[in-house]
Amino acid sequence: MQKRQYIIIVVSLVILATGYFSMEFLSSRKPAKKKKTPTKNILQLHARKVAYQNIKTPIQFNGRILSAESIAVVSEAPGKIMTGAVRLKKGSSFKKGDILFSIYKDEKELELKAQKSSFLSHLANVLVEIDVDYPNEMQVFSDFFNRVDSNQNLPPFPEINNNKLKVFLANRNILTTYYTIQKAELELNRHTVMAPFSGTITEVFQETGTYVNTGNPVATIVNTGQLEVEVAVDNDYENLIGEGDVVKIYSEQNDSLTVGKVIRKTEFIDANTQSTLYYVAAKNSSALKIGQYLKVGFPGRVLPNVMEIPRDAVFDINKVYTVENGLIQIRTIDVELQKQKTILFRGLEPGVQVVTEPLVSTKINTEAKILNQEPGKKDKQAVSSAQQVAPGKKQGKGLGNGQGKKAEK
Repeated sequence: MQKRQYIIIVVSLVILATGYFSMEFLSSRKPAKKKKTPTKNILQLHARKVAYQNIKTPIQFNGRILSAESIAVVSEAPGKIMTGAVRLKKGSSFKKGDILFSIYKDEKELELKAQKSSFLSHLANVLVEIDVDYPNEMQVFSDFFNRVDSNQNLPPFPEINNNKLKVFLANRNILTTYYTIQKAELELNRHTVMAPFSGTITEVFQETGTYVNTGNPVATIVNTGQLEVEVAVDNDYENLIGEGDVVKIYSEQNDSLTVGKVIRKTEFIDANTQSTLYYVAAKNSSALKIGQYLKVGFPGRVLPNVMEIPRDAVFDINKVYTVENGLIQIRTIDVELQKQKTILFRGLEPGVQVVTEPLVSTKINTEAKILNQEPGKKDKQAVSSAQQVAPGKKQGKGLGNGQGKKAEK
């Protein structure tokens, strides 16, 4: 029994030893694993060589349609408002010369007729004396007497060259009465309010049938035939716009409506918007409506020796990334103009590779590789779609949107 156990133990040890040495032998036959060497990450990006040229800078701002003429109509006589040729309601249209409204005037008309009748009676008595003392003037005053009509305004008073005749007429109160009647005619005319131009009523303060006093506002009217576009322009772009510039006017959906011309600008800065107001006279007013918001495209000016790159490639107002000797560097530029999607700048030496895309958290001396591309191909789309100036104030920190590539560590 003991002998059998020894044999089992010896056989087991032999099997274990054989297995161990077989594994060592096979392991020595496997090829040794190569150690992995750390890979170097290189930032790949788009860049362009700095090359300056003369670039025209068309710009675009939002504007609002106003009337070139807006008048507050007030009552120049007391009385009840009577209906005219135009309904005294907001939105009513009228033509030049139409009666907007009138103030009740029947009593004034009768009073004026009575004054004219009294004047004719007084003048008839004076004609007898003129015929005796001033026979050479008789025909002139006789014709004047015949032209006086109680239903019409007084005709012009005859010219008096004889000083004695002038004294005579003054003593008889002929001149005083004549000018008193003329004043009454003017007061009567003020009872009828006629449209000074073709337009529309925008506000109504007094309805037909209301009693008003002299000076009470009745309505506001605007001239729809002469329209202007009021445009608020940031002060940074004043040197790109001048009086007389021909502009294009678009709807908010960018539909071309008409053309116009810059006719004036304010000599002060709006306190709320910190901008200067420009006024554009529209050539064709039929396509426009008062109060409508539009877009106005100005031709701008030619900026010499500048380069255009995407706006989001600039950070901290005037910093850009460049690639120099295969390494990322940060350079300062001179920003000449900011558009909605691009900027125009100077300040870098021609030939320097300027990065044309946003980068985030990229360190100086990071290795970079410029991707193969046609010169300027990446920026063409940005340039073509950046023909308007970004509305509103400048961004306080950085021109870009803060989105871009991160450098790999």
